[in-house]
Amino acid sequence: MKIIYLIGPDFTVFSLAYPHLKYLIDQKNQVLLLSESFNKNLDLDVNHISIPFSRQKLSYKDFFAIKKINNCIKNFKPDIVYVSTPKASLLGSISCYLKKTKYVYIHRGAYYQNFNSIFQFFFKKIDQFVINNSLRTNFISKSLYNYVNENLDINKSKIFEPKFNSSKGVDTERFKQSLIKNDKIEIIYCGRICIDKGFIPLLNLINKFSNDKNVNIKIVGRLEITNSQINSFMSIIEKSDNIKLIDWTDRLQDFMNIADIHFFPSFREGFGNVAIEAASSGAVTIGRNIPGVQDAIKDGKSGYLLNNDLDMIEKIDYLIENPKKLQEMKLEARKFAIQNFKSSEIIPLILKI
Repeated sequence: MKIIYLIGPDFTVFSLAYPHLKYLIDQKNQVLLLSESFNKNLDLDVNHISIPFSRQKLSYKDFFAIKKINNCIKNFKPDIVYVSTPKASLLGSISCYLKKTKYVYIHRGAYYQNFNSIFQFFFKKIDQFVINNSLRTNFISKSLYNYVNENLDINKSKIFEPKFNSSKGVDTERFKQSLIKNDKIEIIYCGRICIDKGFIPLLNLINKFSNDKNVNIKIVGRLEITNSQINSFMSIIEKSDNIKLIDWTDRLQDFMNIADIHFFPSFREGFGNVAIEAASSGAVTIGRNIPGVQDAIKDGKSGYLLNNDLDMIEKIDYLIENPKKLQEMKLEARKFAIQNFKSSEIIPLILKI
């Protein structure tokens, strides 16, 4: 088949799309990748065209992006288009609607989940448009499917309840506990550093444990907050010997594999791949009890699902003070990942469906 795979920011190509693309290419499909940019060092023999995406809700760049996607559809003449990530899905669905081209929507999260009033209404309408005009919409977790199904007025024949949680699983050989162990408790945060991903709870975490001689904290991600928030954040880090800020990397396993506790305070997730990467690495995840994350954490086994920020910090305290319980849960987390999310087993089944 001739397939266009459309996804947004540069880092999502490796973190989300790579295993899909690898599988589709290995199956001898002709694949054209459209994304913000593409790391040529990736082991992917794929044609790529850069699309001018903007992370802003609305931007003049969006018009140029739609025009470029239209040209790609016209010239490549795909049998099907995969659209994924919120902005890319909107722009891709508009282009496919205009060019009368079939597309599949990989639904990775309800952007409107934590909005109120007019913003929630607006983003719900966008999601309705993308779903109702798709050939089909596939969800990356069962709880996300349930949330969208209950909250949107959509054509139910267009959506399909997932048989698997996660869109790609986890490489359990890449993510596994390092044999080299620090005598301190290693806490890790991985992801964009912004309000909806839990910046305030993260600020509370580093405030509490800054200069704690028994704890190291590694924060792996890109800053997407205001200048005043950056100043507050960096002032704590710069005064602390035990906190490190690391730019986002494709080698997340280098940090996850030495972690004991994974802090995951996000307010909105379609699933939460980092939670199962943590589990595979033998790290216990402290996460929020929301759709998506509910499928990525086995509550009380691979981690804890909690409803407020104070409970999250208290649970970390509990695990630090109870090393036997922490070690027991680390083993359970690894078992949970292997039994449910081995990427080598679930990617072919996901994409066949």
